Amino acid sequence: MLGLNVIIEDYIASSILRRVLVFLNIIFVGSTLFAFVAVFYRLFF
Repeated sequence: MLGLNVIIEDYIASSILRRVLVFLNIIFVGSTLFAFVAVFYRLFF
């Protein structure tokens, strides 16, 4: 029973960590695209 509890807690922690990593990845990609668009706009317009 204790082992199962540890496995469940580990799974919950890893899923939360995965969501945080995906969230940070989305923010990073979005900010990179925004900076690229801003530089592109400044160069051509």
